[in-house]
Amino acid sequence: MTKEEIIEMAKNRYLAEKKNDIEESNKIIAEFMEVAEYSMNSYLYPEFAYNTLSEDKEHILQEVFGENELKYHCSWDWIMPVIEKIDQIGACVIIGRFFCDIGYTDPLNQEKHFDVRIASGVKINAVNGAVVEFIKWYNNEKAKEQ
Repeated sequence: MTKEEIIEMAKNRYLAEKKNDIEESNKIIAEFMEVAEYSMNSYLYPEFAYNTLSEDKEHILQEVFGENELKYHCSWDWIMPVIEKIDQIGACVIIGRFFCDIGYTDPLNQEKHFDVRIASGVKINAVNGAVVEFIKWYNNEKAKEQ
């Protein structure tokens, strides 16, 4: 095997792992946002159903996305409602030029505390990373309470 083939193989493995990470992160966020896993399509990939308001705000539209079509990692229109939900929980979210901080302290239990800062050269990557870390922590804390 040549050096170029080894490099190409390593690059392909890295890209496949990155794609899997993105899909897993998007799925974690979709579950946090209580987006229903809609059905299994004919290719056996989960689909997610989103209910949105029409432009005239009089009709509910349902859009269905495949697991690999979720866009939390690359669209501000998708990630900002997640930030709003985290804010409603009581966490403090700070988005800077190249970082995102999320901090949370339970007002009834000061020992229940979370703090993360993710930095990236691309702002939405930092926001997405911090959001996923918060959701993982939040889900873990909820599981402890049950």
